[in-house]
Amino acid sequence: MSGFLLDTNCISELVRNKPEPRMLEWIEEVDESLLYLSVLTLGEIRKGVAGLSQGKRRTHLETWLELDLQARFSGRILSIDPSIADRWGLLAAAAKRQGRSLSAVDGLLAATALHHNLTIVTRNVSDFVHTQAPVLNPWEV
Repeated sequence: MSGFLLDTNCISELVRNKPEPRMLEWIEEVDESLLYLSVLTLGEIRKGVAGLSQGKRRTHLETWLELDLQARFSGRILSIDPSIADRWGLLAAAAKRQGRSLSAVDGLLAATALHHNLTIVTRNVSDFVHTQAPVLNPWEV
């Protein structure tokens, strides 16, 4: 498999009131079948939506998450399996030995990308720079 693993900040950008034009241009130019999500991204989005006050915005985002987003990425939402968990353990241990911080979510995203031969697409390049996972920042393309 090759393609792109979208970080949460990329997906969130799609539903902002004023999304970054470079991000929108990039995502429109890429073949949709090459775009992947992690189950972790769905969890991070759920956490963000659940933290909003009840209202139109929250209802809109819940519908987007539960219906639109999952349908759009059907068959391209990647789970964490034992191989990915093992690779994450190696990445986390290496980061610790080097005195670097690597959150569990970012480490698992990097492990997922490495396992599936994907490039991580994110605005937060520094979160992944020491993981050996290829990274692309569409905000700077």
